[in-house]
Amino acid sequence: MPTRKQHIAAALRHLEAYRHLRHQFPDWASVALFYSALHVVEAAFEAEGRHNNTHQQRELYIKERHRALWQPYHRLQNESMKARYLQGGAFSLGAEGVENELRRQKFRQVHRYVRGLLAGAQGLKRE
Repeated sequence: MPTRKQHIAAALRHLEAYRHLRHQFPDWASVALFYSALHVVEAAFEAEGRHNNTHQQRELYIKERHRALWQPYHRLQNESMKARYLQGGAFSLGAEGVENELRRQKFRQVHRYVRGLLAGAQGLKRE
């Protein structure tokens, strides 16, 4: 199982990928942003002693234990699924929409929630 430190490192790598992709490939930037959020969330869950092996396990745990996290996390996941598989419709956000709606709103909500869970944990300060 990955450690909290490994999840944080993965989250930061995905966020860096987002920064490189966001202008030219906003669809793939949304995927990188979702996976950054996933690892941020898993870092918090690891601190609780919880390890999720699948998206389904993670979704259920969020719905049961961290309901305030569900809406922003799920929006990031949905846009990622649209970008990768056209599941739920075609991906239609441009670079500005991804930046404003997904990163500045949804990702920040996930990040703030997790920071509250991991108050004082190093590695989650950057956004």
